[in-house]
Amino acid sequence: MRKTVKNKYFLNLGYLIIFSLFLIAVYYLTIFCCRTYFAAANQGSNSGSMTERILSREQSQTRLSEQDNLDGGVPCLSSEIIVDDKPQIFSSFFDSFASDYLLNSAASTLYRDDLAAAVYFPPRYTWEEESSGQSLKNEAELAKSNSLAQNKISDFLEPLVISDRRCLGGNCLEQTGKHLSYQGKPLALPGEIKAADVVALTIGALDTRWLLGLTLKEGDAYQGRVYIFDGNKFSPLIFGDQTEKISSPYLGQFGFGGSDTDYLVIYGAYRGEAYRFQAATVTDISTFFDFRVMATGFRPEIIKATNGRVVNWYIYSSSLGRPRLIKLWQNSDGKISGEADYQNIFSNSGESASFRLVAAAADKFVLLATIRQDNMETNRVFTDRGFESRMPGELIYNAIIAEPGITIKKLAASKLGSPDNPCSEGKLSFSTDNNFWQELPSGQNLNQTFKATVENNYFLRVDFPAQTDSFYSPFLNEVLFDFYYQK
Repeated sequence: MRKTVKNKYFLNLGYLIIFSLFLIAVYYLTIFCCRTYFAAANQGSNSGSMTERILSREQSQTRLSEQDNLDGGVPCLSSEIIVDDKPQIFSSFFDSFASDYLLNSAASTLYRDDLAAAVYFPPRYTWEEESSGQSLKNEAELAKSNSLAQNKISDFLEPLVISDRRCLGGNCLEQTGKHLSYQGKPLALPGEIKAADVVALTIGALDTRWLLGLTLKEGDAYQGRVYIFDGNKFSPLIFGDQTEKISSPYLGQFGFGGSDTDYLVIYGAYRGEAYRFQAATVTDISTFFDFRVMATGFRPEIIKATNGRVVNWYIYSSSLGRPRLIKLWQNSDGKISGEADYQNIFSNSGESASFRLVAAAADKFVLLATIRQDNMETNRVFTDRGFESRMPGELIYNAIIAEPGITIKKLAASKLGSPDNPCSEGKLSFSTDNNFWQELPSGQNLNQTFKATVENNYFLRVDFPAQTDSFYSPFLNEVLFDFYYQK
């Protein structure tokens, strides 16, 4: 009897083990079938959009980082696809004007600005020593203005060493290190700043109020805050989206300039941040202050120069041994739309410079410069007469394909300018012989086919129309041309 019970026990245990193994096998078989089904469905879905995926990948590769794009452009980024059983290769031609190696400079009449990394009409200006007669005239002009005090040269690496003083109508705000005074009496910093690690403090003046800029250390990064001071209290400046601060991995100093109703705030660092404030409107113009223009960083001073409808913004460096002069200009809609860098006027990088506006006429803007070097000061005059824009301008590229035996089968897309700064006035044209040109509309899927009469003869050209306003030029910072070709 005991043997029979024991046998039944082992028999039931065996059935239980076999049944468990069966359930495990069913479980893994179900998972395998599901994975196989969804993988097949996903593969079928992806195969139907192969062209779009390749094109998206190649176009994203053309938007290079600043470190990878110092050579100025990408003559050819390609990938092969099969269309109607014939290989066609997608290629993207991209130029950001960081250098001129893609350009036929001898045949071009437009000007390429190396530091602004852009193209515009050739600038017209002079940089001359100041005569004694001109000096007296300039001093008389400066004496008429009480809105600006003397801007002292600052130290970018030790910003709290040098003091500053800005006066409006006899009322003066003064900064010494981390401390402020107003009308000779100590002025406390805003309450939320008292416990912060302040590494830079700058002040500026508009028409009837002052601006205070603070750079705070936050771990390995920096925070920037700006306050408006009306003689009684501080009010935080809002940069947009209810944001009262900016963040940057780089040490920087604030600079200010303009009028009460239209002014610029620039955080001068290795990569700058800049904003334009017009009534309730805040516009981010940081695109004009990238690492090339900022040249490792400086404290910016801003001059707003106006004559009728023409408005120029001159930004210069007040930092020791870091001379800079930059101009921003506006289009007919009043939007800041272009930038010129005049770094080549300085003969020595050890110079320090400060500028004053002394004339804003219909045909010229005149700035008086004080140049300091080796404990000596000299005066020079910068006269800005706008651009050589009375005749149309051309930018000619070298052949855009370096490989022989190429036939372009389809023009896919073209674009002038970046998303922040589209160049709607410029016209892009395409040629197969560098003689007959076909204008290309900006956009996608151009659906045009060309074949060069001579191998490797495919060219691009950009045209700017002539301008009636000598102080305006179209501004171009990117060219993109996509196409398909066969070998």
